[in-house]
Amino acid sequence: MDEKTRGSGDALVRNAHSALSEDQAKAAHDIAAAVDSGQLASVLVGPAGSGKTTLMQHVMDQFAQKRGCVLLAPTGKAASVLQSKTGRMASTIHKALFGGVDEDGEELVFKEPGPPCLAGDLVVVDEASMVGESLHRTLVEQLPKGAQLLYVGDKEQLPPVNEAWGPNFDSPDAELTQVHRQAEKSPILRLATAIRTRRGFTGWTDGACERGTGRPVQWLAERAKGDATLLAYTNKTRRELNAKVREALGLHKSIPCIGDRVVCLLNSTALGIMNGEVATIDSVRPSAWASQRYGGDVWVAELSTGQTARFNTDLLGASAGAFKRWRDRVKARKGDVDNLLHIDFGWCLTVHKSQGSEWQSVGFVADGGYQWLKRKNPDDARRLAYTAVTRARSELRIFS
Repeated sequence: MDEKTRGSGDALVRNAHSALSEDQAKAAHDIAAAVDSGQLASVLVGPAGSGKTTLMQHVMDQFAQKRGCVLLAPTGKAASVLQSKTGRMASTIHKALFGGVDEDGEELVFKEPGPPCLAGDLVVVDEASMVGESLHRTLVEQLPKGAQLLYVGDKEQLPPVNEAWGPNFDSPDAELTQVHRQAEKSPILRLATAIRTRRGFTGWTDGACERGTGRPVQWLAERAKGDATLLAYTNKTRRELNAKVREALGLHKSIPCIGDRVVCLLNSTALGIMNGEVATIDSVRPSAWASQRYGGDVWVAELSTGQTARFNTDLLGASAGAFKRWRDRVKARKGDVDNLLHIDFGWCLTVHKSQGSEWQSVGFVADGGYQWLKRKNPDDARRLAYTAVTRARSELRIFS
């Protein structure tokens, strides 16, 4: 370790901010010890409301005195939330690995991964529960000399679909356990704590944290222009609710429309849109040329994320394999595959797809599929409910 890196952890401990709680100060010390030991990847875990963001800011403030700090998150929505919470620039992991900006301000996209930071930097990755083994491996392989990783996440959330966690959440280097009083003022976070600790909950609050029967479609339709979403356990329920919400909003039965929400179903490195990210369609038109040349009903859309993407309406919500086979055919015909996007309607998401994102209002539909999961695997159901609840910032409604 070079002199620039050595001693940065000591500064972190010496200058521990007076506002840190006892467990935050201990976690700061533990992080410093792991980093100063030269450990390539360190892990900080803590449940919702434990002050992970506060500690993350403190760590970066201290380490930034000696070295560069880069702030990353798995998705664009997570990066945006992180940026608003910390007041620091944040990027997606994939953009750091595969894209950049040249000296003229033009976006660059690379076919192969590159260094996500400069030599000697500390790379802080929030929402690390979304980082699987393959992405972790790529990050580690691309770290330049002297750079280190600090993963920050909640081990109570769901692991990535069909993949184990990359960060070592089983033996973290630092852990926050105390949910702070300010967080406990929120009935949503009190409910999350009750789910995590397997305790009963009596803090249901009208307009903030509610449960019961009701009409989730009408609930979301009334909030369609705001920051709200529905969440469900199964894809079957997700598809049914998407169709009903779109019908309630008067949208075309099968074609994405202006104002529609869509969710990305497969990472697009070229577009910088990752699996699970939601966007609104600002404009959309059919592409007769692309449809004839590539096959399928191809449309072009301008997205609220700033990208222009092509999608095949015949493959809305189809399997990733079906989309990849079509993309391979397009490529074989010398077509541009970089702007092809695999999407589905995004008014309702699965809880798995919602990870890394937050909304002001969340409606969790705890239907028969979720009740089946509770009977089959109570711990998986608990993690699912905890993840769903912690997606809501100010309004939560559980439909059962």
